[in-house]
Amino acid sequence: APVITGANLSGTVGVAFSHNVIATNSPTNYTLASGTLPTGLTLNSTTGVISGTPTTANSFSVTITASNGPTSAPATFNFTISKGTQTITVNPITLALPSGTAILSTYITNSSGLSNYSYVNTKTEIATESGGTLTAVSEGTTQITVTEPGNANYNSATAIGNITVTNISYGYNSYLSIAGSGSYTSSSTWSR
Repeated sequence: APVITGANLSGTVGVAFSHNVIATNSPTNYTLASGTLPTGLTLNSTTGVISGTPTTANSFSVTITASNGPTSAPATFNFTISKGTQTITVNPITLALPSGTAILSTYITNSSGLSNYSYVNTKTEIATESGGTLTAVSEGTTQITVTEPGNANYNSATAIGNITVTNISYGYNSYLSIAGSGSYTSSSTWSR
């Protein structure tokens, strides 16, 4: 009968995982004998490969057997799945003054799909934020910090958006611009 080598394995939520179960005597079938694999992972019953992308941070323990006619004794596999990393991107925003506003969450992308954002604006005399809505106040530059606190499966994450409020006279409309990567974006429209 085959002999399986158990293992202590680690993974991360949102990161692809693969482990080849080691067994002697060329097994033709692998079976999950007890326990539950981490959410998002599966055992290939023919090859013995455990693979997938974990979706839940936790500790898991399973036993696996292998057979080529006779069946092996079960071997234990312990999994430690850590919280994943969120990647937040603040996309560029352009607004016309004096009454232009932006709902910030609609300009933010997050790899985790979480969206419980909070915001801190460094200069409220330039632009204000209330309830997730940004409003230009006066000419100048500031930054807004966007934070998502995470949950049981993802760590917290922060991103910074650069804000520029431009007040151009001589018949031009004014605009508010935000660039999440520190770049500058501005637009103006001539009016009579």
